[in-house]
Amino acid sequence: MYRSRAQLIADRIKEVLAGKPVAISDIQFETTKDASFGPVKIVMFNWKVADNDLTAEMTEREVLGILAQDNIYVAFHKTRRHEGERLITATLPSQPGHPNFNMGNLQGFTRMWLIEATGADKNKRPSHHDITATIRR
Repeated sequence: MYRSRAQLIADRIKEVLAGKPVAISDIQFETTKDASFGPVKIVMFNWKVADNDLTAEMTEREVLGILAQDNIYVAFHKTRRHEGERLITATLPSQPGHPNFNMGNLQGFTRMWLIEATGADKNKRPSHHDITATIRR
């Protein structure tokens, strides 16, 4: 039986979320956080998604489609370590039957959690307007 690269990656993500150690992944973070739709399990790890960045982007889209069927959202971020490698943040709701749950809420929760976890909101670059106002003074 043929399994696509995207299906293999989706299976590995499910295994990591289930708590099974995956030998070739580098699990960096694992926790559970509360959301408006119940607890959400979060894992973050590096994974070689493809041989190059272009193929990795195509694979990412396919993985998102596969995992959405299981109420799992994944955020992919390029790493500077290897071509085709991504930092993967996968989120899985513990109560997908909750009335407030939908994939849009899970995606928003994941994005907000990433901003909070990385401190991205604290390191905003000044806008063009702020820079020109400072120069004119």
